[in-house]
Amino acid sequence: MAIYTDVSLFKPTVTPMAQDLEVIYQSIFAILNTKKGERLFRPDFGNTLEDFLFDLIDEVTALEVFRRIVEDISGQEPRVSVNLSNTKIEADPINGCFKIYLVLDLFGLSSDRLVFQGELTRQAA
Repeated sequence: MAIYTDVSLFKPTVTPMAQDLEVIYQSIFAILNTKKGERLFRPDFGNTLEDFLFDLIDEVTALEVFRRIVEDISGQEPRVSVNLSNTKIEADPINGCFKIYLVLDLFGLSSDRLVFQGELTRQAA
């Protein structure tokens, strides 16, 4: 029996309802891909990572991106805790991005971890 259920965002025609791990994944995905102020009736939902759009891609900025991601997820998703010892944000100035390796410890599920990998990069318009 599922603990968490929600509408499936990624495969609604295949599976109309998401459960447990997929629900949490969808929530984290939404937090990381929504700008604060963009969502109606929830102005505090999302992140402020766009603040780093034109900052230097260096270790100082990577540390601030790390802090901001931890703050945003910790404040908006109570079902997870950011695993600070395994999460990494690395500056990659050659490719013009920050490489993100995010490890989340889960509460209340048989799966104990969720891992996100991706890049924070400037996208061409």
